[in-house]
Amino acid sequence: MLELLNQLDGFDSRGDVKVIMATNRIETLDPALIRPGRIDRKIEFPLPDEKTKRRIFNIHTSRMTLAEDVNLQELIMAKDDLSGADIK
Repeated sequence: MLELLNQLDGFDSRGDVKVIMATNRIETLDPALIRPGRIDRKIEFPLPDEKTKRRIFNIHTSRMTLAEDVNLQELIMAKDDLSGADIK
């Protein structure tokens, strides 16, 4: 972790280097990592709504032959906290 923090601090202010990070649980990150000057902008991508989950399921199952007892609507509605990665 210390090496990562040192690397983040080593970039100059010209803006030639952009660092992009992603996490599903920002609350678990060390505050030293996400302080201003290291991570200056946070963009939240909320969990998909029902319509978007349906589209994601359709994309990932379009080339599959699903068993007759597979009910995509039940899977879509089963959990509210499914991310696109969870569905995949």
